[in-house]
Amino acid sequence: MNYHVLLTLMLGGISAPPPVAERLSDIDEEAVSVSVDESRDTIYWETIDDDSRSIRRVRLRSKRRKAKRVVSVDHIVTDPQPTPGKREPLYNQFDEETERWSMVRRKRELVSPSAASDIHPAISRDGERLAFSSGRSGKGDIYIAKVGSTNQPPRLVARGTDVELLPQWAPDGKSLAFLRVSRRGQELVVLSDLDESPKTTVVADERLSPVSFNWRPDGKELAFYRRDFSAGTSLYVVEPGGGTARRRLTNVQVQPRGPAWLPGRVWSLVTVRTDDTVVSVTPTGDIRTMKTGTYGHGIVRTGKLVGSYRLAFTALGISDSSEGSTNKRKVFLWTVPASILRPQAGGSGMPDFQ
Repeated sequence: MNYHVLLTLMLGGISAPPPVAERLSDIDEEAVSVSVDESRDTIYWETIDDDSRSIRRVRLRSKRRKAKRVVSVDHIVTDPQPTPGKREPLYNQFDEETERWSMVRRKRELVSPSAASDIHPAISRDGERLAFSSGRSGKGDIYIAKVGSTNQPPRLVARGTDVELLPQWAPDGKSLAFLRVSRRGQELVVLSDLDESPKTTVVADERLSPVSFNWRPDGKELAFYRRDFSAGTSLYVVEPGGGTARRRLTNVQVQPRGPAWLPGRVWSLVTVRTDDTVVSVTPTGDIRTMKTGTYGHGIVRTGKLVGSYRLAFTALGISDSSEGSTNKRKVFLWTVPASILRPQAGGSGMPDFQ
């Protein structure tokens, strides 16, 4: 046997080829936003075709993996989100006659309506409560309501002189995080003790000016993007109780709902760098790169689907595709196994999340 071949086998064998991305959206439509429902092995996304906008889904447990339209209305719809215990997602809908945004599932509003817009819906993990930003008080403030409680007004939990947007529930449902926007910049705020007297903690102030964020699935950290003039946009993490924010990665693209998390030997963050590579980074700075076979990466989400962790992402198309130039300029939805981005198990005494 050749010495170099033997050495390669001794050091770990011949490396496996990179995984191939699978296109889920149709060739004649554009994918705009993405969400993952692990409980149903389902991916939802918003589509734009020639004459309408709609919400589609695909169940990865199905052999055919055929996209199905689940919401198609005359209004503008956006931001589909899985609803625990329900087959249909909730979404934001804009009524051109009233010029108002509302939060809807199965064409029904989920909270008591008002003349003001309700935006940025976030549903708790148990599916019981909805947090959102609303102009009911005259500007953007954070409200919570019991899902389906249209006969009583939602509860105002965060009100200040500045606009408050994009609430996200902590995984345990006991606190919320949101962005507070002012002329000075933006702050990342955690709101705790929701059932009693809500307490606010600024975990990243206007000096860091967070752009978007995401809770770690175990609730122990928040990750956020910061536009850094010296290092491009950077990726940071901070504990929900406050403290020093730590920079993990520089020169990255902003994800609308914050970076994705991926469990393994340790928790990794998944994002897209400014050179269009999909990467993961660990707390110790270990960076792993994935070649998806596509280009122009946009939104990237992660989830455990059909027994293993996968990426669901938007991108322009296959780099070496022979398809016409018109198709190559469309944004499609793709999925690919995430194993290359996960730190190897063992060696540190920490659990491996399968």
